[in-house]
Amino acid sequence: PSILLKIDDLEFKTREFIQSKKLAKSTSSATYTIPVVIHIIHNGEPIGTGTNISDIQALSQITRLNEDFRKMNADALNSTHPYYAIQADCEIEFCLAVRDPAGNSTTGILRYNKMQPSWTIAQIDSTVKPSTIWNRNNYMNIWSINIQDPNSPGVDGFGTFPSSTSDTTDGVVIANWVFGTVGGVKSIVGTHEVGHYLNLKHVWGDNQPNCGDDLVSDTPPSSEPNSGCPTFPHNPNDSCGTGPNGDIFMNYMDYSDAICTVMFTTGQKDRMQATLSTVRSSFLLNNIEPAYL
Repeated sequence: PSILLKIDDLEFKTREFIQSKKLAKSTSSATYTIPVVIHIIHNGEPIGTGTNISDIQALSQITRLNEDFRKMNADALNSTHPYYAIQADCEIEFCLAVRDPAGNSTTGILRYNKMQPSWTIAQIDSTVKPSTIWNRNNYMNIWSINIQDPNSPGVDGFGTFPSSTSDTTDGVVIANWVFGTVGGVKSIVGTHEVGHYLNLKHVWGDNQPNCGDDLVSDTPPSSEPNSGCPTFPHNPNDSCGTGPNGDIFMNYMDYSDAICTVMFTTGQKDRMQATLSTVRSSFLLNNIEPAYL
């Protein structure tokens, strides 16, 4: 019940924020900057091998997030695409913190030899996160780790919603093999999970196959997640009411392959900015000096 109350309160604040933004009709923009700390969980391997990913790979995740949230990705929709008009620069940026919670200098990349080759989701939440997390009100915590969970096979990341987490579990977990850019191959796992962290639902509303609602006005209703790389238009004029352009399968909050997943919408931007102006506003108020990379 307490979580449901928090969710209802955040939804109310989100609607208020979006409505006030519409009434203001302002053309000015402000960039939201989120300080990040990356926790690399490994099993004693040399840096740059196995689960002990390199600094370059860790930094590539920050680059990927900035490209995707600022619409600077090279594969963004072009002006001829029907969904181009709602493709958004979310005006959200990410940087590695240069001060730790005690005020000391840091690279924002931490390494921990936990002497275990892999971890289940329950172990990550109960053991790994509490022993490594930095103050969630001042930093977005991201963990790189080997996720192997027989109860959730195939999971390569998960992020906490702002109303459904705790001081010891809040943040984003990304499997080491899809962290940032690996061998030149694009991964949007981090982008997708940070979307959840900023209160975005999946585009199908997590209610398949019953035309669930993701609470975003400009994402067409979808009956279920997509996979692979569908041909556009996909599922046009279906029973959920997609319209002639069909599913927005190229959205970061679907399950399509990374190669064809390229955009957030204006409605999703507003929803994430509402989160950063309310329950996650401490990022904007703290005095941590960021390092822009």
